[in-house]
Amino acid sequence: MTTTNDAKSAKPAKAAKATTSAKSSGAKQSVTVTQLRRAIDKRQLLALQGLGLRRIRHQVSVEDTPSVRGLILKVRHLVEVADAK
Repeated sequence: MTTTNDAKSAKPAKAAKATTSAKSSGAKQSVTVTQLRRAIDKRQLLALQGLGLRRIRHQVSVEDTPSVRGLILKVRHLVEVADAK
């Protein structure tokens, strides 16, 4: 019977950790990315699609995370980046 009590007590502890980490992140930063030129190869096309860009002069607002910054770095000569307000 003690193992079932331990299992029950472990579940609320995990949920409590998840809610505290979500609260500590605070306000999310975002950047606005505008596509200026077309992709030449498949790697660039996939990076633009990953950012959510579909055509020239298409503008999206994405969360400022390391993975998004990596995609922007791959196609930095094809896009314009500005801080979203």
